[in-house]
Amino acid sequence: MKSFCKKFFHVIICLQLLTSIASYAGYPVRAYLGIDQGLSNNFVRCIYQDRNGFMWFGTYDGLNRFDGYEFKIFRNNFKNTRSLINNWINSISEDQQGNLWIGTRQGASIYHQLTDDFSVLYYKTGEGKQAQLQSVVKAIKADGKGNMFVATADNGLLFFEHGKTTGATVVLQDNAHVVYDVTTVEVANDGQVWFFVADKGLYRYDYVTHKGSRVTEVLRSANCIKALRQFLWIGTNDGLQRYNITANTFDKVYRVENGKLKYNAVAGITVNKPNELWIATNGGGVAVLNTDTDQVDFLSVSNEPNTLSSNAVYAIWIDKQERKWIGCLRGGVNIIDPNKERFHNVFSAGDQSLASNYILSFYEAPNRDVWIGTDGDGLSIWNRKTNTFTNYRHEPGNPYSLSDNFVTDIRADDPQHTWIITYRGGVNRFSKGKFERYDCVDPLHPQVVLHPIGPGMLEDQEKTCWLTTQQYGLFKLNRQKKVFELFDSQLKDLYALREDRDQVLWGGGINYVFRIDRRQKAHAAFFIGKPVNVMKEDRAGNFWLGTEGGGLILFDRKQGKIIARYTTDEGLCSNSVLTILEDAAGNLWMSTFNGIAKFNPTTKTFRSYYQGDGLQSNQFNYHAAIQLASGEFAFGGIKGFSLFHPENMAGINSNPKVFLTNIKVSNMPLEADTALELRSGHNQIEQITIPYYKAILSFGFAALEYSAPDKIQYAYFLEGSDKGWIYSGDSRKAVYSHLSEGTYTFRVKNTNAEGQWMPEEAQVKIIVLPPWYRSWWAWLIYTLLAIVTLYYYLQYRSRRVRLQFEVKIAKLNAENERLEKERSLAELAKEKTELERERAEREREQAESEKERILNKREREITEKKISFFTSISHEFRTPLTLIINPVKELLDKDFEEQYAKGELHIVYRNARRMLSLVDQLLLFRKTESGLDHIRPSRLNLHDLACEVYLCFVRQAHAQRVTYEFDCPDKQLELYADPEKLEIILYNLLSNALKYTPAGGTIRLLVEDAATDVVIRVEDTGVGIPADTGDKVFEKFYKVEKSGSTSRPGFGIGLFLVKHFAVQHRGTIFYNSEEGRGTTFTLTFHKGKAHFPEDVVISETIPTPQLPEVLKEDVNPAVQTATSAPLPELVSGKQSILIIDDDEGIREYLARLFKDTYLTYLAGDGETGLAMAKKYLPDLVISDIHMKQMSGIELCKAIKENEQLNHIPVILLTGATSDELKLQGVEGGADDYIVKPFDSKLVIALVATLLRNRSALQKYFYNEITLTQSNFKVSAEYKELLEKCILIVEKHLKDKHFSIQTLLQELGMSHSNLLRKVKLVSGQPVNIFIRSIRLRKAAELFINTDYSIKETAYAVGIGDIKYFREQFNKLFGMNPSAYIKKYRKVHGKQFTVDKEAIDPGE
Repeated sequence: MKSFCKKFFHVIICLQLLTSIASYAGYPVRAYLGIDQGLSNNFVRCIYQDRNGFMWFGTYDGLNRFDGYEFKIFRNNFKNTRSLINNWINSISEDQQGNLWIGTRQGASIYHQLTDDFSVLYYKTGEGKQAQLQSVVKAIKADGKGNMFVATADNGLLFFEHGKTTGATVVLQDNAHVVYDVTTVEVANDGQVWFFVADKGLYRYDYVTHKGSRVTEVLRSANCIKALRQFLWIGTNDGLQRYNITANTFDKVYRVENGKLKYNAVAGITVNKPNELWIATNGGGVAVLNTDTDQVDFLSVSNEPNTLSSNAVYAIWIDKQERKWIGCLRGGVNIIDPNKERFHNVFSAGDQSLASNYILSFYEAPNRDVWIGTDGDGLSIWNRKTNTFTNYRHEPGNPYSLSDNFVTDIRADDPQHTWIITYRGGVNRFSKGKFERYDCVDPLHPQVVLHPIGPGMLEDQEKTCWLTTQQYGLFKLNRQKKVFELFDSQLKDLYALREDRDQVLWGGGINYVFRIDRRQKAHAAFFIGKPVNVMKEDRAGNFWLGTEGGGLILFDRKQGKIIARYTTDEGLCSNSVLTILEDAAGNLWMSTFNGIAKFNPTTKTFRSYYQGDGLQSNQFNYHAAIQLASGEFAFGGIKGFSLFHPENMAGINSNPKVFLTNIKVSNMPLEADTALELRSGHNQIEQITIPYYKAILSFGFAALEYSAPDKIQYAYFLEGSDKGWIYSGDSRKAVYSHLSEGTYTFRVKNTNAEGQWMPEEAQVKIIVLPPWYRSWWAWLIYTLLAIVTLYYYLQYRSRRVRLQFEVKIAKLNAENERLEKERSLAELAKEKTELERERAEREREQAESEKERILNKREREITEKKISFFTSISHEFRTPLTLIINPVKELLDKDFEEQYAKGELHIVYRNARRMLSLVDQLLLFRKTESGLDHIRPSRLNLHDLACEVYLCFVRQAHAQRVTYEFDCPDKQLELYADPEKLEIILYNLLSNALKYTPAGGTIRLLVEDAATDVVIRVEDTGVGIPADTGDKVFEKFYKVEKSGSTSRPGFGIGLFLVKHFAVQHRGTIFYNSEEGRGTTFTLTFHKGKAHFPEDVVISETIPTPQLPEVLKEDVNPAVQTATSAPLPELVSGKQSILIIDDDEGIREYLARLFKDTYLTYLAGDGETGLAMAKKYLPDLVISDIHMKQMSGIELCKAIKENEQLNHIPVILLTGATSDELKLQGVEGGADDYIVKPFDSKLVIALVATLLRNRSALQKYFYNEITLTQSNFKVSAEYKELLEKCILIVEKHLKDKHFSIQTLLQELGMSHSNLLRKVKLVSGQPVNIFIRSIRLRKAAELFINTDYSIKETAYAVGIGDIKYFREQFNKLFGMNPSAYIKKYRKVHGKQFTVDKEAIDPGE
């Protein structure tokens, strides 16, 4: 019997516990607000939420406004009549203007949100006077019309018409003059107003009569009334009464006696749903009544967590998000938040509940029991059907008890054995309430039992069980021996073990992930850098690693590397990922040291949940996670574990509005500074005007989110000051100091709990007034003062100017009188002086004019002599040099062997050629000086060009016993450059090197191909250049005097030309030298052609070598045999012929035909031939008619239409006898035709005749000038040119300013064209040509006049008689006096000249 009673007692206790748990499971209190959180007092009597969303709490000690973060407290202030009238708050309501009506024990106050202050209420007494309401206000309600009803203790029910603050007492119909006490008032949804009069009963207000009529007097007292459909629910001190309005009866009573309440004193009633009432009792907590079923749930104080803080509940408010705010006496405010009920937390609540709140592992049995491993308190098995727990702990001395109370893992294998892995007690297999212990051994030493510290176990697809340990390695289950045998001691410190869908076993260690080879133990390690706590392969085949400190990692198993990493920077709530589960939608759920994170692999976004969202706490444990068969997830932490359905974890669907909660100006609350100018609208402040010296602002703001205020983010922006939005995170304050005068707008916005930015903003306009000295009226005063000052200044200046003017007039009058007397005396002297000045001025002008004329003449003479010097010396050098070279060459060719043996003629020949090269460089220098030289780049083979110049000095180097080397690895190296200029550069550098390198020395020419440049180096081991020379070596006429050198210095222009030509190519040149050891000159040229200016014409054709033949030396230093072919003539007086034919045989035949008599040039097509004609200007052109690209007739037309070439005779070759073809050739300008096959003698005779006729042109000029009779016939074109020139020069004989420019203007020709044609006709420069015409005129005057020699010289424009005599003698071969004696008597006064021939002579 005792045993039965004892069991029955335990059953009753369990049922009560289950009932308690069930009761609170649906209504857990998730938050508390009390004095610790900032509430003014823990005795809360009333709760209200205004239209903006602020929560208001009335207490024994003041009014509290709560914005989700902090409280703002209002209390009575004796010194402030605009403060709260009394601190004991009984009721809170709101009118249509948004003002709060506060009922207290000493009247009522109206709170004005704009001004943040209070005003009092008044009522009319029986005598009609207005008096301040000071009685106890028990309740305040507003109807739908804006009227307010105030229930008082001594003044009855006061009616306040819409917008008024003076009310009138509602008269009772049954007793109009009795003072009565109203305990509560209610405005129903249908607009009816119900109120309860103490000791009288229930009344209804009549809007028509403005009186109250009694409905029933069955009840004599009531604390509260709530209208719901056709019922009134009335709370009394003796339970809850339901009044049926239709039947006018009380039909139900709810008391402790019938089990419907836990305490009969009902303090408040709130409607949650159409069929659900929340009833506040003063001593019994909260009763939740289902009005349809009369079923009641209770919320009261309990030892369990998440229950009420006090059973004395006075007020309940259900807000717009269905949160329940429960006001308690002594217990503050309790909040039941449905948004935080998504998580169900299971925790330890005694011996019959969970063994410990510190959870390490989970396992779900086939019968849906949940096995829970704890940290230090053993194992708990939770039967969810009966909501009971069975706990197992280690019992010392009992070998069948749990081996250790630290359960790190629980697993079931294929035979459905349940394995419990402990931290230090090894492995247990559970069966029939007993724990069978399995040892861990090393197969090599089976007698020694190991005691590993291991976190977990895994059974693979081959049904093999693996055990990870920290100090020994990886173990493998031997089912037959019932032991775990050491598999590999190298795999230590594995925190996680996972087999993927490809049956590959993976282990996570401290720094590595291991791919475990179960056969050969050839494991692969991949560096991660952080401990790997968990591994998860999702349904998409992705392999995820949860690390400690390294966040979430996506790992590529094939490549063995990290693909992606997600940390707190990407939104993860903590970088220590402890467990990973995957829901049905493919989302990953992870527990961390700071909440739970949900990761969407598709969008790469995180959603975090914290203790504020309803979790057991923010901290969770390693490996403590499981997905139950029901689809629920369980995550274990330090305060139990949290259960939830992942598909039900929708976001908080609230759109919190942000408000400016606290504005301070100069560190003073806005409402405290009455001097500020405010403008309001829509029940909020829209504009603040502040003076300049108070422009220090701070703004406090809050978004009214009560479920997850910590997840709200803010951003603010002060237009006019900030450049953009300032994202402050969860900070709710902005401060601005020392704003300048101007207009600003402060704007603030916020997100919701899900992180989405809300479109609505809170803003206020700020106007900062300028200081008084910068205000508009100050500027007005400044302007007026400036105007007045300017006016008086102008007046003063005007008077002063007038006075000065009067003084000057007086002085002038006196001065005029004195001057008038002196003027008559000075008149004559002035006239005389003026005449003398004019005469002196004329003499000075004449002297200056004469001086200028002499200077101009002298300058012209110097310029002309300078030009003439360079030109004449070049020609004077070339003429004797040519006469030296050609005879020597002929002598060498006649008896080569004999002459070579002597060697003297070779020395003469070589030096003559070198002299000619110096003359050519002198001409180039002159062009450089005059700016007439221009580069003509073309694509060239640098190897061939450099090699050709190198070969020019082989013989000289051999003769000087100098080692002479050339190195250019790339024989196809191309460069864009002017070949003539480049050859001169290399020639001068090599010539200098040979000049200053002694016997036994070395000279090297190196050509190197760099990435973007070509580098040319000329190295020698000569005497070197003095260190102080620097870049002066590249200056004009600079010569390095070397005491140790036997060579004679040059003219000082060679290196100047080298530098000049290198710069023209956009290249660089520098040298390194050491006296006594040698010098290296380095040239650098850019590859390509992009570096040349746009005006430089670049040819893509690789040119023929441009080095003049006179610069080349004999290549072979050895003695040549007599059988060697004779050297070609370097300089020849032969006329040149250009042969153009696409038949190589014809070209070679004609070349052999003319090679002994003429210089021949060969071209294989018309275009090449035209280019060579422009280049070489041959004396005659022979061309075939039928050729590709350009025919012979087209070539002939091109030559005749070119001013530079039209004087050249053209012979056309053709194989046809068509007259039409010959006609086309003649029309094209051909001089003759040769028909194939042709007679060679005929061709030779025809060529000789055409060239002879061309020579007659120059003879005609000579005869014309020397007045020699001639029968030569020339073309009308040349005859006309000569006659024009003679006529123009003779017309300007006495013109001192006559010049070549005058001749060009008269002829209408270009300078280059005139030079070419004059040179063709006369063989002379233009200035000598003009002088010849002057001398011709002098000869005519000698014959036809009686002029003397001096008169004749002046008549033809030559003032120097000596110069005249010399030039006349050169032209006519006799002195002027001899010429007069010879011809004047013979010809008399008339002499007729035959102008039909031209022969240039000098």
